[in-house]
Amino acid sequence: MGDLIRNEFLKLHRRHFFLFSFILILLSALLFTVVYYMQSDTRSDMDIVAEQLEREKTYLGQIETIQWETDLEMQSAILTSQATIDRLQYMLDHSIPQWDWRSDVLSKYYTNQTILSLLAAGQDPADYGYTDLGTYESKATLMQKLENLRDVQIRMVEENDYMTYSQEQLAQLQQTYAEQSSSMDTLSTVLMDIQIESWKLYIQYKTAPGAVDQWKSVTIQELADEKQWLARYQYDDQAFTDMTQEELERQKTWVQRRIRVNEYALKKDQIPLSIYDKMAERAKTTTYSEFVLAIKNMMRVVMTIAIALAASIMADEFRRRTIRQVVLAPYSRTQIAAAKLITLLISIVILSLLIPLFGMVSGRLLFSNTTIGQSVSSGAVPSFIAYIHGRMIEIPFHLYIVIHYLLEAFKIGVVAIITLMFATLTESVAVPLLVMTILSLAGPAIYSTIYTYVYPAAILRYMLFGNLELVQYIQGDLIAPYPNYITSIIVLAVCTLGSLALYFTDFKYKDLPN
Repeated sequence: MGDLIRNEFLKLHRRHFFLFSFILILLSALLFTVVYYMQSDTRSDMDIVAEQLEREKTYLGQIETIQWETDLEMQSAILTSQATIDRLQYMLDHSIPQWDWRSDVLSKYYTNQTILSLLAAGQDPADYGYTDLGTYESKATLMQKLENLRDVQIRMVEENDYMTYSQEQLAQLQQTYAEQSSSMDTLSTVLMDIQIESWKLYIQYKTAPGAVDQWKSVTIQELADEKQWLARYQYDDQAFTDMTQEELERQKTWVQRRIRVNEYALKKDQIPLSIYDKMAERAKTTTYSEFVLAIKNMMRVVMTIAIALAASIMADEFRRRTIRQVVLAPYSRTQIAAAKLITLLISIVILSLLIPLFGMVSGRLLFSNTTIGQSVSSGAVPSFIAYIHGRMIEIPFHLYIVIHYLLEAFKIGVVAIITLMFATLTESVAVPLLVMTILSLAGPAIYSTIYTYVYPAAILRYMLFGNLELVQYIQGDLIAPYPNYITSIIVLAVCTLGSLALYFTDFKYKDLPN
């Protein structure tokens, strides 16, 4: 058997199969890397603030050319625009990004500055649209109140005192809840409870609210979004009318899993990989982990090469009329078929290793590894965390990458075995190559489209190309509404074993050409 396998590899060597495959994979991966890198948004947070500042200055210069109903309306627009310019200029001077909680405080600060200027000039702020001033006894009392508030606001900004800010937001929300809860419907009550819980978590974990460079802040915000989705699912009948019941149940399950994962991450002080990459996306930064997972798309090239090899490794013997020489060797037909199968699978493993190796090496050179600004505390490394079948699973990042690529290689192996069987039955290279390439690349998309239109056709659950993506069961985010991972494994096992049985049986009893 060893001599047969060695002979098969020698045939591939003479045909320069591995040389061409390596060159094709590396060139494709290099092209993917260049395109991926060039598409990355390289603008910094301060670049975005600067762009907003320039747009606002342009708008301010055009205000007087716009038709307004009254002069007061135009003056109000000028005051508001000037306050926005002052806020953005302060943020630019002090390196405060747009998403920072201090942006909200600065907006209120410069609004108070505008109101104070109007009062000092003897004008009524209400004439300019500033009506939410609360109760006050006199103009002097109001000015003193606004000056005190302004001093508190600028001090919070200068000292980056997000704890005080969070405590104030929590207190205001709790007061609003106490005043309005009796008149609110169930959904509004639940949504406000979720907001209150979020501010408590910001305080508990001592993290700035809405900060995309602090993983606990991002996790708390995502947790609130997920709980709000569940609340609308439960109490708002009109919220998701564009989704089928099965799609809703699938989304509900995914959201519930994410809630468990995020709560677990906060308690264990461990940043999940999903949160880490979300931070990178929001911070306009490409990370090592994100790139290594993204380059997995290059496994489609390996899939195409594997299909080409599977279509030709046996059928070429018939096409070249060398099959009779092969079977005249002192080996059984079963051994010959097994040698070609083993050669095919080993080749797939070798080619599949190139993609993750290239991704890890180039990722280390091009992208950040485990830090995004101040996002990760000292020593913290992102891990893949998932809630699967009632258990919380935490997988180190590189082990998760290995699992990812192993499942991709397994998928390629299944498709290659089916192609090998198809090519042996038809004694053709072109037809199996064309059919299986189209099905492997477009099959899942075609399946999902068909499933959407003929829902709920249960028979579609058991089609091969509806069950190839096993990694979705680890991620907990199903691409299409398959029943469960056990069904997918059974479908793949039946297709694979059935193809192997047909392959060996057909070759064993096939009549050979003269």
